[in-house]
Amino acid sequence: MNGSIAPHPIFPDVRLLSLPHFEDDRGFMSRIYDRDIFNKENIVCDFVQTSHSHTGKAGVLRGIFVSLPPFRESKVVRILNGRMQWVLVDLRLGSSSFGRWGEVVLDGRERNGFFAPAGFAHGCLCLQDSTDLILLADHPFSPQHSTGIRWDDPALSLGWRLEEAGALQISSAHSAYPSFEETRQLLERTYLD
Repeated sequence: MNGSIAPHPIFPDVRLLSLPHFEDDRGFMSRIYDRDIFNKENIVCDFVQTSHSHTGKAGVLRGIFVSLPPFRESKVVRILNGRMQWVLVDLRLGSSSFGRWGEVVLDGRERNGFFAPAGFAHGCLCLQDSTDLILLADHPFSPQHSTGIRWDDPALSLGWRLEEAGALQISSAHSAYPSFEETRQLLERTYLD
């Protein structure tokens, strides 16, 4: 069994995960989460929700999702099969990387994933048909504490892999998310309340 946890090159407290797996001619066994390994890396989370996300077609873009206090989520995202670009935007007020974005390319052949602490916005672009992910969260989803940021907001200049993904598909609800500036103002008001 092998595996590793490494800091993201832009956000050191986001951790890139390659958890232990065992493979032979019968197939493989792959770890999604291991509390002992996470604790050794000072990643302490009480996950309360596990979800399976399936995207049928390349080009589907979801997000950028924002969870507001007190329902901000720490997450583990792990790919099962396919290929997905996952974009993170730092929304932690006072963070030196506030408003910066970074990506993780999740690839089913690598069985990779990541951990992100609370305070990041999340968006994803499917790069291959029939892509499946497992997501662990330390808070349940709360519609009243959920909003988003426009996927193409020029203030963020996100580097979506649109050429690799093919024809873009995004819901009208996600296209109508507010701007980064509007979301920043909402976060500041939320923390003042």
